[in-house]
Amino acid sequence: MADKQAPHTIRACVACKEKKLRCLMSNSPPWTCQRCTQKRLECIIPEHRPRQRKKKVHYERRIEQLEHNIERVIALLPKPRTDSEVEVVPKSHIPAKPTSSVSVSDVISDKVLSRTQAELLLAEYRLQFADSFPYVVLTDRTTLSDLRQDGPMLLLAILVTTSWKDRTLQEVLNQVFLKRLSSELIVRGKRDLDLLQGLLVYLNWFHLHVTPQTQQAYRLMAIASTVAIDFGITRRPGKGRHREMNVETVNEAPKGLVALGADYWSHEAKRACLGCYHLAAWYSIMTRKESPLAYNEYMHACASSLAAAKEVPSDTDLAFHLELTREADRVSTLFNYSETLQPQRMGDEQMQIYLNTFSSKIRDWQARIPATMTEDPCQQLWPWILEAFTREIGLSGMSRDSRLSLPRIRILVDSLVSTKTYLDVFLRIPDDRLASLSATQWVLLLYSFLLATTASLSIDTTEWNILTTRSIIKLEEYLEALSTRVKALSSQMSPVKSLFDWYGSLIARWEAMKYRYLAALEQAQAQARAAAETQTKTTASILTDMTQSMGSTTQIAPLPSWWDDSESQSQIGDHADAFIPVAGFDLLNFASNAGSWMMTMSDSLYY
Repeated sequence: MADKQAPHTIRACVACKEKKLRCLMSNSPPWTCQRCTQKRLECIIPEHRPRQRKKKVHYERRIEQLEHNIERVIALLPKPRTDSEVEVVPKSHIPAKPTSSVSVSDVISDKVLSRTQAELLLAEYRLQFADSFPYVVLTDRTTLSDLRQDGPMLLLAILVTTSWKDRTLQEVLNQVFLKRLSSELIVRGKRDLDLLQGLLVYLNWFHLHVTPQTQQAYRLMAIASTVAIDFGITRRPGKGRHREMNVETVNEAPKGLVALGADYWSHEAKRACLGCYHLAAWYSIMTRKESPLAYNEYMHACASSLAAAKEVPSDTDLAFHLELTREADRVSTLFNYSETLQPQRMGDEQMQIYLNTFSSKIRDWQARIPATMTEDPCQQLWPWILEAFTREIGLSGMSRDSRLSLPRIRILVDSLVSTKTYLDVFLRIPDDRLASLSATQWVLLLYSFLLATTASLSIDTTEWNILTTRSIIKLEEYLEALSTRVKALSSQMSPVKSLFDWYGSLIARWEAMKYRYLAALEQAQAQARAAAETQTKTTASILTDMTQSMGSTTQIAPLPSWWDDSESQSQIGDHADAFIPVAGFDLLNFASNAGSWMMTMSDSLYY
């Protein structure tokens, strides 16, 4: 009979396993491996332990436990009342639903103004103001009730703007708007496109309700820019949705914001995006601060999309406005206009090359704009003020006795020519449209006068002085003409002593500029006449000596009449010494010789 096989041949002994050697069992008892036999070691074979299987999950018990927990939660809830316990309320005690279905109280329900007044102010906005701001569009079907329900902040901003003639009512509405804006945006954290649209309209005509020296406009513009970024309307709807590192917990889209696929938001959102950039760029230029909203290619895509859709006629103009605003933003960044005290490191010839490049872009822009823009003087203002703004760099580093190179003189001449053309176009605006001009346009008008005044008075050399600039632009005539028109506009407002008068302060500022300009002009003309008389006397003395030596009795002709320019002297009258420096006019105090080469708009009374 054959020998019995080893019972544990499938497992190695402990000694072989520790040495990691092959364990060969003997074929007969005492069932030890060959290595342990040779080494006379105790051959120990470990016991075989079967693997434990995973315990089955008893789903029945888990379901029973969850049902028990649900029953406990239900037991904690208040029990519903039976029909016998329900209190019957008489129908007479049930409040009637409002007919206008307004979800929140507004200035009409709070009786700040009547519904008839609101209808009239809304109609005035459609008639006079709406076309001046194409970034927020009211369709013909939009009614007062619609705005009260779906656009309360936009309606409130419209009412603040169009109530400019009644300053008392406007101030009440203004305070309501600011309080509601802070409540909805900051306290409640509301995310609604209506908030942004209302804020844009409010900022576009900010001068009508401005509080002086608060710089409130720039801060509100920064808030509007951050709201636009927070809503996501400054980029495509599908961009950045799957950001793994995003810690933001708000995923709900703002109210009123609708995406048209993955490429574009709704037309209202696209206009709001472009309006934010337009106001942010020009507000930063006027205040000489950094822009709170940077340009991106999606803005160009929005403008092109709106022009292609042509939902309203003004949509075709938005691409041209965006292009011009972009150029102004580039100029401000390239020449670093936000740092007026920083010395200019660019040479005059290099500066002229950059300016020629910008000018060619503006000329190309003017050649491509539609006829609707070329026929509108309000639209024609933009390229000329941009030309003047671009050449403001010509005043960089200049002092009163600086010697100017030919390229620098060319830059200053072009700046004054652009300013003069801008003012000529401004004078062509009809009187009934002046009230609808935006705060940006009014401040840029003030800027054009500041630029021309500074170019005329800040340098006094042989090649450049006030007489040189006067041959290009007679500044006092424009100041007088526009002051007369603004006075007529200001007379339509009901004056309130406790409220700031924008138009009145503008007139006072222009009057101060005019008297300072005329006083400097009279002084320069007097010096020119004295120099001419000295030269004439010297020439006469030489001729007298010559005639005496020749025995002649020839008489010297009197001074020609064109030397006596009494026109400006008669205009000055008793106001030659009436100039009182105001905020923003420190540069005109030449005795101080301040290092600033241009007055910053942030020092003005208005922002």
